[in-house]
Amino acid sequence: MTSRAQFKPGDFSLGQVHEFAGAFGRVGGNPDLLQKAIEDAIVMKNIVNLLQGKPQNAAIEEQITNFLKLGYPKAAGMTEKKFISMIPLSENRPGKLLIIPANLVSIDKQMKLINGTNYLNLSSHKDLIETPKTPYWIYGVENGKKMLGKDPDTCVGIFKKEKRRELITVEGIAIVVQDPDVLKDHYIDLPGSRYGSDRVPSLLLYDDGPRVICLDSDGAVSHYGSASCGS
Repeated sequence: MTSRAQFKPGDFSLGQVHEFAGAFGRVGGNPDLLQKAIEDAIVMKNIVNLLQGKPQNAAIEEQITNFLKLGYPKAAGMTEKKFISMIPLSENRPGKLLIIPANLVSIDKQMKLINGTNYLNLSSHKDLIETPKTPYWIYGVENGKKMLGKDPDTCVGIFKKEKRRELITVEGIAIVVQDPDVLKDHYIDLPGSRYGSDRVPSLLLYDDGPRVICLDSDGAVSHYGSASCGS
């Protein structure tokens, strides 16, 4: 039987403890999560993997790999290892989706990476939802299919009652990153962002690939639906 190394009080210096705490915090860790990790070996393994620049599990690895294959790290001006190290721990919740914010990789660049085109003047584009400036996860994602034929303004009201929130433009792009065929089924309104005063960014599929355009927030189109996530 192989014996396990046993650590005794004093084996770790105060400096090493501070180094761990700093690294853990930089990848999104907090005291509550650390307490859960102590009680859950799988979570602790995920923490170790993330601190080493490795993905957490197969489902998460697939999402991260899709971003790597498309060239997101290079577009963000960083190495793959640095890119992975910026991704925080995900919660154990269904429908998770990794988001790369526009300050790291612009909407123009993200659309090019998925062989698409942005048709919006980004000086007139704004997000109504405050989101992190580093990679983050959203949960309970619904890609808009349930909202087909409803105008974005109506959908926002429905989301509020359901304690959900509408997605912003980069979150819609992330849906396409993970499911490149989604726009063959339906188009996606993103009312968490706005273009001008009353228009909503939308993702659609055209002959030359995905496009970001804008539509009226009170206009309903049968094959467009507003995407959302848990609040």
